[in-house]
Amino acid sequence: MINSKWLKKLQTTRFWSSVKSLNEGFLAVIIIGIILLAVWTNYHKYPSKYQTSKEYIGDETGQMLEKIAKLTPIRVSFICPENYSDPEVYSEDLLKFIKDYLDIYPEATMEEITSFRYDLLVRKNCSETLRNIEKSNNKWTIYKNYRFGFTVSYPSNWTLGESPINGDGISLYDDGYNKVSIYGKMIDPEYPDDFVENGQVIFQKPFKLSNGENGTLLYVDDGDHKIKYIMYVDHKIKAEGFASGYYKERYVVYASVSDDFLDDHLYTLNRIMESFKPPPTNYQ
Repeated sequence: MINSKWLKKLQTTRFWSSVKSLNEGFLAVIIIGIILLAVWTNYHKYPSKYQTSKEYIGDETGQMLEKIAKLTPIRVSFICPENYSDPEVYSEDLLKFIKDYLDIYPEATMEEITSFRYDLLVRKNCSETLRNIEKSNNKWTIYKNYRFGFTVSYPSNWTLGESPINGDGISLYDDGYNKVSIYGKMIDPEYPDDFVENGQVIFQKPFKLSNGENGTLLYVDDGDHKIKYIMYVDHKIKAEGFASGYYKERYVVYASVSDDFLDDHLYTLNRIMESFKPPPTNYQ
């Protein structure tokens, strides 16, 4: 029988420590080998499962993480509109917000930019701005223009102006400085209609209406904290007397507003534009 005192003495020697470490290392190698064998077997048994996971991680999650990383500087620098004390700084930041987003995603629509901005308003708890948005989204009514046949929805707490004698449209909102109107007009293709005048076009993009038709959205900086936010739709009408053999009927939602008004009512204006329904092309 082995002497117990001798065995304890042996266990304290370097030799015994080496044997113990060797056994533990050998056991770890065996466990890792079993795991690798199981993974290899499962991969060859269900290759589509691993391929799908790889594609998902590479495409969907990868693109999502890339987008988050690119937009992080905009998220970090975002300040609630009600926290600005200097209107000029606020105006510059609003323009910079839109430009920065378009620099990252040149093909982005205004709906995407608006949605991203609204998400930031919620995340940053911009309660005053969110309350203004909620008030403007409470009740809506419909205006129909009988001369051109288009319709549009607008907030019921907005007071309509008087319709002009020619019946081409109406003012949806006018407080003496900020004005939102909607109208139709006939345009000779040889003499294009210019919305820009002396302003600077920040962007011009396609705009999808709720009925699926495409319009054009313009964002024009007029200077002195004034913005033109415009959406228009063109219909070609066959007609004699025009060199091109047709003329255009242009239907316009036109907002000439301060940058403060635009930020407070951006979602309302987008909803008005989305609700716009041009007439059928055979409208009489």
